[in-house]
Amino acid sequence: PRAGHSAVFWGGKVVLLCGATQDFLYTCLVEAYDLAAHDFTYIECTNAAEQHPTARWNQAAALLADGRIFVCGGSSSFPMGDPVWKLHLSEGTATCTWEHVRGPDIT
Repeated sequence: PRAGHSAVFWGGKVVLLCGATQDFLYTCLVEAYDLAAHDFTYIECTNAAEQHPTARWNQAAALLADGRIFVCGGSSSFPMGDPVWKLHLSEGTATCTWEHVRGPDIT
């Protein structure tokens, strides 16, 4: 279990964003729950600079018209401001890419 999940419905799946545990304070985890298969899949996420949000509590997520997921706000174990990210998911694969929009770089 993780505190502070955000969820967005995307491509027939419920995409679960971030959340934190005692063991995972530094990496924003992304998982997808396939409604038809009743199965969870871990999604590997990174970007060219190997930046990603830290695991966060109480962040907000919304699906954008272009299919990307907008993630912002929340709090983490690091008081580093209010970063904003966009998550690009790849249809049919278990990969995604983080786009850092504004706020402190978190690696």
